[in-house]
Amino acid sequence: MDTSLKDEFDPNETEASKAVGEEFPVDQPRALSSDPDYVKLNEHFQKGEKDLAMMVLNALEKRYPDHPELQKIKEELQLKSSVKELAKKIEKGEKRTHRREFLNLAIFAVIGTIIAIAAFYFASRFLLSGALEEQVDQNTGQLTSLQSQAEQLLARGRPQPAAEIIETMREINPNWEALPELTERAETLLGLEEDYNQALTLADQGENAEALAIFQSIEAAQPGLWDVHNQIAAMEEKVQINTFLEQGSAAFQSGDWAGVISAYESALALDPSVNDPRMRKQLIQAYLNEMSSVVENENTLLDALESAEDYYCRAVALIPQGGEFSAQRTRLDELNTAIKEKKYIRMARDIFADPYQTVGMVGSAVNYLRQAASLNPRNTSLQGDLQNAQAYRDGFQSFVAMNWEPAIESFNQILSSNSGFLQGHAAVLLYESYFGLGKQVAASGLYEDAVQALEAAENLAYDDRDNLLKLFQVQTLIGDIFWQSGEPAAAFSAYQDAFENINIMDRLEAFPEIERDYVEAIRFAENELYEDAHENIQAVFDNIDALYTFSEVTVSDGASLVFIANNNNSTINAINQVNNLPGDVVVTFGGTLQVPRIEN
Repeated sequence: MDTSLKDEFDPNETEASKAVGEEFPVDQPRALSSDPDYVKLNEHFQKGEKDLAMMVLNALEKRYPDHPELQKIKEELQLKSSVKELAKKIEKGEKRTHRREFLNLAIFAVIGTIIAIAAFYFASRFLLSGALEEQVDQNTGQLTSLQSQAEQLLARGRPQPAAEIIETMREINPNWEALPELTERAETLLGLEEDYNQALTLADQGENAEALAIFQSIEAAQPGLWDVHNQIAAMEEKVQINTFLEQGSAAFQSGDWAGVISAYESALALDPSVNDPRMRKQLIQAYLNEMSSVVENENTLLDALESAEDYYCRAVALIPQGGEFSAQRTRLDELNTAIKEKKYIRMARDIFADPYQTVGMVGSAVNYLRQAASLNPRNTSLQGDLQNAQAYRDGFQSFVAMNWEPAIESFNQILSSNSGFLQGHAAVLLYESYFGLGKQVAASGLYEDAVQALEAAENLAYDDRDNLLKLFQVQTLIGDIFWQSGEPAAAFSAYQDAFENINIMDRLEAFPEIERDYVEAIRFAENELYEDAHENIQAVFDNIDALYTFSEVTVSDGASLVFIANNNNSTINAINQVNNLPGDVVVTFGGTLQVPRIEN
């Protein structure tokens, strides 16, 4: 019997394992080893009681049809039986040969003494030579067959039965030419088998690195032997898992929570069934600490918040039933609520910061803030932000529809509550709303109302000194309205303020013709020759593009121009004029726009 491979036959199985084997005789690979008859089979086999062993084996085969272990034992019994039968045949053949020789000699003895002696001499030599040749022929066939069996066993990695056959071959003919090679191969394989069993023992003891080294040496010596390749893969995985566990513990000691999470999650990725109490405790704590860090960071990005939500789910999955981690579970729930609140706020802020925001996007942002406020109803600051966001949504809807008065009301409400809300977006929209209202009522001939709206826009423009175009355009529009209303002195006062605020004379040094028109316009105005002054000032406005710096901006259909203009220190009115657009505040086509600005 081949008892060298570990766990093939284990006579030390417990009574519990026997019970399991009876209940599951076929489906469970280790049920056979728990069968009492299997223990008897091993005893008969080891004592050489082959008939008894075969009887028990036949009974077991009925219970465990096609079981690989029983097939191996049966094969070895048959091999040993075949060896003995061959030996018996050899012995019988020798006896028959001797009997024939004796009869022949007796016949020749009857014929005569002299003839018998001569005949006996020649006949004995002849018969002896034939018997030897017959014996050699018989032995050669037997040895060839045995050699083939031994080679097959060696190729299958079963050195013990192969060694027994080799010994039988040596008894038949110790000079058989294949014996040295077969013996060397069997001895080498027996040594590797011993190493294999040693590696299995080390693996059972948790000495994975040592076991791995032995398995690797076996693979190097004879690639593809047994299940060594699979054992190497399993050991490499266990060694890597142990490395990750050590890295996680070291990271925990140094307070590197991200490192703890990375190392321990890598171990679990290789083997989700890893059940290390220290790992569980430290990983849960690392999740808690990372989540706390995210909550405390005011500028946490959305990706970090979503990762923190994942940490919550993973931490909860690690917590076993019972009260051991009750405090951690409570803290996890608190942090998860805070993270969801921050996530909704971040999602809303990201939408509000998008220069291409639409009415639908703003509505979604308000809904996110509403969800955040519902998670923390005691947060008065958040409740205030929600009210301002709702006012912003209403104002933005009115702005896109160019319904200026309700838009102005909403944005003024926000500024009176929180002037810095959404990084001043309300002030940007309020300026454009006042400017749009001024143009709208001026077109209806309501010049006084128009100037009042534009002066409100002018005050907002003074607060944004980075965007010179805002103040320039609102003051020139005020001048135009005064001119249309028959107040030329006020008109030229507004024009002169607009040009002085952008340091016109310094800018016109490179444009002598425009400079001449401007100087003439001021001179005519000072002499109250307003028609001449207006003609010259219009010539300056006709060439005002020369003072602009342009940027190309790609926009998509439905984008609002207000933030595109503000981000490039421009205005909606200037963009529409330069690109010959109809005067809407929303782009109705996708493409590239020329965006003008006056360099500060």
